[in-house]
Amino acid sequence: MSSNHSKPPPEGLARTLSELNDKGILLWNESGQLKYRAKKGSMTAEVIEFLKENKPEILNQIPLHPPEESGKKSVVKRPSEFNDRAPLSLSQQRLWFLHCLNPEDDGTYNIPEALRLRGTLSTTRLTSAFHALVSRHEALRVKLVDSEQGVYQQLVEDTEIAINFQDLSHLAKTEALDQATEKAHLEASTPFDLEKGPLLRVKLYKLASDDHFLLITLHHMIADGWSKAILTGELMSLYSQDTELGHPPVIQYLDYACWQSQESLRNGFEPHKSYWLDQLKDLPPLMELPLDHSRPKQRSNRGASHFVTLDNGQLDALAALARDNGCSLFMILMTAFSTLLKRYCSRDDIVIGTNVANRDLTELEDVVGFFVNTLVIRNNLAGNPDFIELLQQVRSTTLAAFSHQRMPFEKLVEALQPERNLAFEPLVQIVFLLQTVSTPQLKLGELEVTPIEVNRNSAKFDLSLIATETTNGLLCEFEYSLDLYLPETIERLAENFQCLISSIIDTPRQGIESLPLISHRERELLANFQNAGSPNASRISTGNIIRLWESALEKNGSKAAVTDDEITISYCDLDALSENICAQLLDQGFGQSTIIGVCMERSAYAIAALLGILKSGAAFLPMDIQQPQQRLKYHIEDSQLRCILADA
Repeated sequence: MSSNHSKPPPEGLARTLSELNDKGILLWNESGQLKYRAKKGSMTAEVIEFLKENKPEILNQIPLHPPEESGKKSVVKRPSEFNDRAPLSLSQQRLWFLHCLNPEDDGTYNIPEALRLRGTLSTTRLTSAFHALVSRHEALRVKLVDSEQGVYQQLVEDTEIAINFQDLSHLAKTEALDQATEKAHLEASTPFDLEKGPLLRVKLYKLASDDHFLLITLHHMIADGWSKAILTGELMSLYSQDTELGHPPVIQYLDYACWQSQESLRNGFEPHKSYWLDQLKDLPPLMELPLDHSRPKQRSNRGASHFVTLDNGQLDALAALARDNGCSLFMILMTAFSTLLKRYCSRDDIVIGTNVANRDLTELEDVVGFFVNTLVIRNNLAGNPDFIELLQQVRSTTLAAFSHQRMPFEKLVEALQPERNLAFEPLVQIVFLLQTVSTPQLKLGELEVTPIEVNRNSAKFDLSLIATETTNGLLCEFEYSLDLYLPETIERLAENFQCLISSIIDTPRQGIESLPLISHRERELLANFQNAGSPNASRISTGNIIRLWESALEKNGSKAAVTDDEITISYCDLDALSENICAQLLDQGFGQSTIIGVCMERSAYAIAALLGILKSGAAFLPMDIQQPQQRLKYHIEDSQLRCILADA
């Protein structure tokens, strides 16, 4: 800082204040007085002169409370030339990029909140409450502008939120509720026009004179889960008029976006960069489970969810296991989910994404905006450690990742330069979240308020496990891509997760590769199926199948045995074809105790191949050429195939 430049231009003031923060000079506005706390020797005569010369402007850009003494940098008010606009934050830039890739937004990044209100509702007070919310939070008055100089967020001061009202009270109450619920699901997936704004919609459905359905929809561009909780809590207070909210937050999201932009330009995230580059060195481009469908060239975000609940007894047991090992519930569940993924995909390098609120600065706690950051949690599950041993590794990895959470995910992608592919997200394709945002008290005056689940029918990732503590236990939502998985596959995976949790509670010192994944009922069925003395076994043995075939051949001879779209083959011809295949297999040394892959279209010849394999004493493994190559490769390696029969 030069004494000849003690009065910087407005655009440089924020940068200079940030530089002072780096030097350990912490400033705050205490009742109009400029207060500071500084490291010894940092308050030079030049700095003091700068503060005196620029005091009025500085007071408008510093927090109203002493910053924390933790080395964290405080967010400052944006320069005056950015009063009505700001650059996009890094998270917003990523969303804008995704929007440009898929302009026909399908509502994937909508944040819905549905509330059923029973009692006498004042629509006037509700409207006033929403107007006050819009006035308190700049993010609710924003639209995006795509200019020649780049995209930025524009503050529209005269923004008004109209409540879209629809009267369904003429319908029977059950029908009215069904219609409102259906409309809520549709509304939750209805796209926003990011360049038109506002990025908030409110709809109110009247079911009866004393029964209403309120739906609030935000776009992720201006909000996150924490923001939704802020807005819900403030809405309750503003409508009820029983709590004084105080002044709006001094720092707003546009201030944060400007501040983060400066931090990025000044390489403010460099201290964390080396950790992540080392931790994610040689990261596999894709973390993939066995798929039901081939991965499309461009993902569509079509998704669905399957829910299971761990009861309170299981939740208490997991919490006790966490306490006994100096861990959190998050670490326990992350370790369990990692174990499940390893067992499914047979790989040791497990990569899972998770979110952090990214609000470690006090001045951001009450700000509405898109702050959430994605962390990449990578663990090595080699060597069959027991669950407690793996838990300690996950604990160390998680704590290290959280200590470097200030590195924006967008900057991490930029630094690592992973393979960019429209078919999957960079760095992480599987996510685990534990919902920890406290739910505000749902009290809207004298109204009875009940939250309603809304399904967006979308999936941001291949697979996400979203765990939420409820009064009934731990609700586990498995959100999955319909491009990749069938519902029954995810249902089975969720059941395996429940069984794994029970196994962990019972025997946490057991090796992770031998922790049971299937239920007692399924184990009994398998044992019965494999029992050589059971009725099932005698009915399905290979020898018995051949005898049954020979009996059918003797009875039917020249009659049609199998028909496909092109040919009909008699019993005699089918037997001859199968004998030929059997002989060729035996000549090549493939017979008893051999597994033969069958990669053929459904046809009469495929039936001949299966019969020929059984006659040779071998077993067959059906293979679908439409399946992903990685899954086919896994089948070949896991079964140690030495021979595959395929169509010519």
